[in-house]
Amino acid sequence: MADREKLRQRVADLRAEIAKLEDGERRKQLEAIADRIDLLLGEPVEVDVEALLEDLEAQLLQFEASHPRIAFLLNDLMEILANLGI
Repeated sequence: MADREKLRQRVADLRAEIAKLEDGERRKQLEAIADRIDLLLGEPVEVDVEALLEDLEAQLLQFEASHPRIAFLLNDLMEILANLGI
């Protein structure tokens, strides 16, 4: 699977996991990250990639123990973005 397609799939997987969360604030934070990645995949727009990666890492640390599937997806998203040179 090409990295861009894998990235799209992981964002979709993340959105499915987000839908299961009860914490509305965490849901909003993760949705914002997913939206920013969608922007990177769509039309050429300016996205602060460094801030995006920092947010991904921060969320990864928050979800590592309580939601291992979300932590896995966030880590995978960071790796795919790095592979794409983003």
